[in-house]
Amino acid sequence: MCTDARTSPPSASSSRSSRERDVPHNAPVRFALVLVTLLSVPSLAADRATIRLPEGCAFSALAEGAAPPPASTCADMLLLVQRAFARSTFAPTCGDWPDLEAASRGAKVEGLAFLPLGHGHFLMQARCTSGAYNETSLFFLWDERTHEVEPPLVVFPLDGALPEPLVFARDFDPKHLTLWELRKELGDGSGGRYRRFTFQGELPVLDEQVSKDGADHLDGYDFSRRKVPHGAKWQRTTPKSAGCLGTLAAPSCPGPAASTKDAEVGEVLGAQQAAIVDCVVTTAGADAEADGWKQSVAVTVVIKKGGELFSVDTALEPAGEKAEALKACVEKMVRTLAWPATDATMLSFEKSWSFSSH
Repeated sequence: MCTDARTSPPSASSSRSSRERDVPHNAPVRFALVLVTLLSVPSLAADRATIRLPEGCAFSALAEGAAPPPASTCADMLLLVQRAFARSTFAPTCGDWPDLEAASRGAKVEGLAFLPLGHGHFLMQARCTSGAYNETSLFFLWDERTHEVEPPLVVFPLDGALPEPLVFARDFDPKHLTLWELRKELGDGSGGRYRRFTFQGELPVLDEQVSKDGADHLDGYDFSRRKVPHGAKWQRTTPKSAGCLGTLAAPSCPGPAASTKDAEVGEVLGAQQAAIVDCVVTTAGADAEADGWKQSVAVTVVIKKGGELFSVDTALEPAGEKAEALKACVEKMVRTLAWPATDATMLSFEKSWSFSSH
């Protein structure tokens, strides 16, 4: 059996008298006209405090040579987001996505809102899915001064896992720039996840997270600004971690640069070749001696900062009748390993091996 492993100055008085002799009598009128003209330029208009739909983000008739109003610029943005969404991995799964093209024409559509962050900045909320007791949304950072640029996608921090863009949003407080999330596992709220974010500048900061895996009809919770889930199995953390800005094409936060400590994770996984071989041979049995027999194994581990294994995933090619048994053998072995503490909050590492008969 063959094995192949891969990693992955005049004075003031004289000056003044000179000017007084030269200034024509109609100067004040000219000055007033110039002042009025400047104040009428759309680009100097005050930032909008709110965007009311549908008219606040829709195309309107424009006089020849006039600058587009903020509502038209906003409508342009909607079309850019719609095109980017259609090419993204979210398109197949966001079954309740709003018709942004119709919204740009002034139609009233469900699932679209603008939440004010102040100084001409808004969170554009676009619904992704909706169900009996949960609804997910994507959020985009919209700056009224932006022209013909796709707004960035907001990626939210998650304690114990990688940041993610989809949020089960429940409420928003524009005064304190606070966004609340609640994901229910059952309608009674006896399991799920609660998160509270505060926007600092452009980024969401996770102030509080309360989670409970598995609904058991005990200590149920319905959303309220004034209280959080509590009970024996609800786990509360206050991470104070920040999210990032991504795109629909790249909806994730960049990880930190690799370090020596991070490389040690790969060394631990790479040192398990003998154990992987044992799992493959034991599971395959006599099949491993048959002409043309081949088997590829790719193991991906996600390690938390303290050196705790967060997840392990095994991919097989081909995935035959004995695939589940081989996966179980490999993952059981991986879960017994001791992992080094890393510099990254979450570190993903993959290692692959290929085997074949002689």
